[in-house]
Amino acid sequence: MSMDLDNMQRGVALRIEAFEGMLAHLDLDLHESEAPFLINELRDTLMACARCPKPGRCTGWCQSGQPGTPHFCKATQQFRNLIIASEAVRIRAT
Repeated sequence: MSMDLDNMQRGVALRIEAFEGMLAHLDLDLHESEAPFLINELRDTLMACARCPKPGRCTGWCQSGQPGTPHFCKATQQFRNLIIASEAVRIRAT
């Protein structure tokens, strides 16, 4: 049982690392003050990353320097929605 739990924890950690890596790759430097306005988009994107069948695959892809999200990313639309929503929040703040 302990080994199963360890594997699950590693899987969760890998998915969160990949999610954060993709945020950085897409220059989504979200400020804490913006988070309440983006909660739905953040949740949807994180949940899509959590369901990824090959977590961490995007980490190597991000390091290749290619723009956007990889063609195999199941969270591409959610990241696009997050980008659009974060730009809207910043526009409203000005």
